[in-house]
Amino acid sequence: MRISADPDRLPVLITSLGALVGTTEVTKRMGYIKHHAIIVIDSGYGDGIVAAHAEALRVFAASEGLGGRVMASVVGPIISSPVNGYRSFYIAPDGSKEGWSDSDAGDVARDQLIAWLGENRESLG
Repeated sequence: MRISADPDRLPVLITSLGALVGTTEVTKRMGYIKHHAIIVIDSGYGDGIVAAHAEALRVFAASEGLGGRVMASVVGPIISSPVNGYRSFYIAPDGSKEGWSDSDAGDVARDQLIAWLGENRESLG
């Protein structure tokens, strides 16, 4: 197993709202799986996390991956830290082998969300 960070996407900081994007590659017979995951973290002082979570659900629900199953299931709930009021949510890997249509759909959805976070960094505050 190789754990790596994608230098083009790590870290993506959105003022007080931050997103960490990491990858893990697992080689299996007849292909490999690259586990892309995103953790979005908010300082808890605004509603930026709520807007980011809603956008994540919208983007992944609109994705055409996972053979018709709802890809939005990879978007976890917003949770609060027990100290200092940080809030976060996790976007799990799609689990598909690289080069397959489900993996490509997950890549597109992740890229769309990361672009949205970058474009909206000022308003997420």
